[in-house]
Formats: sequence, structure tokens, C-alpha cells
Amino acid sequence: MDTRETVQRDTQKDTQTMAKALTPTAVERAKARDKRQEIPDGQVPGLFLIVQATTGTKSFAMRFTREGRKSKLVLGPWDDSGVEGEETPSIGMPLTLTGARALAASIHRDRARGIDVIGQRRQQRAGTGHTFALAAQEFIAEYRADRRGWRETAKMLGLQYDGDGEPKIVADGLCGRWREKSVRDVTSDDIYVVISEARRKNIPGMAKIGTGSSDSRARHLSNALRAVFKWLKDHRRIDADPTAGVHRPKAPPRRQRVLNTKATVRDADELRSLWTACNKMGPPFGSLVRVLLLTGQRRDEISLLEWREIDDGITTISLPGSRMKNKLPHQVPVSAPVRAILQSMPRTGKYVFTSVRKHKKPFAKSQGAPPISGFSKFKIRLDALMPGVEAWQLHDLRRSAASGMAAIGIAPHIIEAVLHHVSGFRAGVAGTYNVEAYEPEKRAALEAWASYVIGVVES
Repeated sequence: MDTRETVQRDTQKDTQTMAKALTPTAVERAKARDKRQEIPDGQVPGLFLIVQATTGTKSFAMRFTREGRKSKLVLGPWDDSGVEGEETPSIGMPLTLTGARALAASIHRDRARGIDVIGQRRQQRAGTGHTFALAAQEFIAEYRADRRGWRETAKMLGLQYDGDGEPKIVADGLCGRWREKSVRDVTSDDIYVVISEARRKNIPGMAKIGTGSSDSRARHLSNALRAVFKWLKDHRRIDADPTAGVHRPKAPPRRQRVLNTKATVRDADELRSLWTACNKMGPPFGSLVRVLLLTGQRRDEISLLEWREIDDGITTISLPGSRMKNKLPHQVPVSAPVRAILQSMPRTGKYVFTSVRKHKKPFAKSQGAPPISGFSKFKIRLDALMPGVEAWQLHDLRRSAASGMAAIGIAPHIIEAVLHHVSGFRAGVAGTYNVEAYEPEKRAALEAWASYVIGVVES
């Protein structure tokens, strides 16, 4: 060992000795400051707690000398559950202070045996192809071209897209956690751990909504990971799919929730309560919710609406097949109330519904403001404006529109045409040979439904 490395090692050892040993309470209470912090652990040489500036995101890392140079090895994000897992701590997984110390001690033992831990990991990545972070970005680049809801999938994988540019890797998300992990090294145990974490606490890197465990969170993350690894296997990036055989929580019973649309109910009419709350909330979310109710379309079909998809007279919305569940393009007639809402929206880019207030930096001229996001937070605010109304979801608006149109006498096959369902009257042989788009009937149905809604909410 050369003299310079010896001096660096001794200096680091002296610094570590002077530092106090971290405690679980100290880790928990560490707060974000203006600058990124590296807080040494006085108990295990080279181990640090990293606290990111502004966000306060915490992780554990090690610093030591390698080939005469200072090197850093990120061990993993801080596990704030305070519960020690049964699995052996490994690089990339959430770590309690005890787990981080055990992992750091293991790395010290490997280095004492002459194992170049950092070099070994780099060699593994080079030899096995893509890391998970790179593979996830490639998957989304291809996936988003013809899939609905790709932004939510990207978030679950730990990628944040602002507009259509390059993504940001979320530090404590899956891509941040597995930034250097080869896709070939991801095991079924790794998959089980993160799905279990999503169920018990939250999807890594995403804000938690609600309290307690959630099978829904776990199922959504499971679906995202299954899609990624199926794509990787189909493209010969991996030999075996690590998600195969890993437990996936079952879907809940099919929802039947419909907002009360009866005009005879005065004081507790849910439709009237929703409309009033949307007016109080204002754009963009209040406007989006009203358009969803009046058109009966799905959330992502309308939230990602672009100005170019609306004709000059604002009489028809042309939704591309890439955003439709059945992959077929869809023409949505615009009723008078919907036209008024669309005309009131500011043009801040290519998207109709944008969360302009959330962004302080100027937008790229080619893209403008990104599409609206943060639906969970918006929904919480909207619910607060609707006291006494039973729990509901945005997708219930689509069911409510269908039920409401049926109640005012719209024929079932016309309702299916409005919703763009290829089922029921339009399924099988009938659907194959009956290519009538029912455009005049769809327009009349949506005008009648909008007129009914306005009559109820203004009565």
C-alpha cells in the first residue's frame, strides 16, 4: 500500500473516531439543510448517513480509498420502518441503521480478503448488459408510444418525466435503488421484497396516500414490474423472468359505484355536490372532472388531451388509438358545456389540462407546460369539498355517465359507442361487421346528457 493511501486511510479513521456513533433516533431526526449532508457513523469506519438537500431523502453510503483514490459506494436508502427484515442486507435494498452497519462490515471483510467491491460491481454491469435503471428508461421509451397511463408506470419504476424530455431518476425510487443493479441480477426475492414493501408502507419513491397496508399499491407495482421483465425477456435481455411465481394480490370485486344523478333528490344529490365542488376548486382539476363526467371518457384519455386533437370549431375530440384501451381511435362529439370548459382553458403548450401552478421554471417552447398530474392530491382536495358523499373514484364518473344516459332513454348500443366499448351489442360478429360509428346519435346522446346534468346542478 502506498504512502498516500495510508495517510488517507488514517485521516479517515481519525475523523470517524472523533464522530459520535449514529443512533436510530439521530437518523430519524436528521433534517434537510441548504446543502447535502454526509454524517459519519462513529461505530463503523467509512459508513455515512447521507441527507439530501431540500427533500431530506436519506440513504447510507461508504467512503474508502481504492487504488489510491477516494471512492464512494452507495449502500441503499434508509428504511424508516424501524423493523429489521429477515433477509440479509444487500446493496440497493432499504436499510435500517443496524442493516447498514452489517452490510458495511461485510464489505470491509470482502475488501480485507482482496475483493474489489466497486470494481466487481462495475464488471458485473458491463458483462451482463443493462442496469435496471437504463432498462426501465428503454422500456418506457417504447412502452409510452402506445400505452395509456405510461407516466404512472414510470413513477412506480422510479422515473419522473416532466413533459416529454429525458426522465429524472427518483433517488429513493426503484431506479435509484437499483441504479447499478444488472437486470440479470434482479431475483424473485428482490421482487417479493419491494412488492411487500409497497403493500405494507408505500411504493418506493412515491408519496403515500392513505394509511395502513394496501393490496392495490402492491398489485399496481407488481403489474409494472411484470410488464418490464416480460419486455426484457421478449427482447432477450434476460433468460428468466424474476416476477414469475411471485405472489400478486388479487383485484378487488368489480366496482358498482355510481354517483346519484336523480334530479328529484335536492339536499344530498351527489351530482350537484360534485359540480359545486369542481366550481370551487377551479381549473385545471375541477375542469377536468367536469369534462370526464360530461363525456364518459377515461381519465388518461382526457387528462392527456392535446389541442391538436380538437377541431377548429371545438365540435369534436379525436382521441388516438395509442391512448385507448382497445387501441382503436375514437371520435368524441363535444357538447355545448364541454365546449365552454375547453374554451376557458389557457393555452400554455400542447396539452389542454396542465398543472401550471406547480412549475416555476420556464417551459421549453417546443413542449410548453406538462400535462396535469398529482391526481391523488387533487382528489383529496376535491373530496374535502364534498362532505357527506360516500367514497368514490374518478373512474366512477364513467359509470355514472353511462347509467345517467340510460336513465334518460339513450339506447344501450349508443351508450357503448359513446364509451367506445367493443362489447355487448358491438362484440363478436356484430362488432366485426357493424362498422357504423353512430356519430349523429353519439352527438345527440352527449348533448342530451350534458343538458340533463346542467339542469340538475342548476336547479
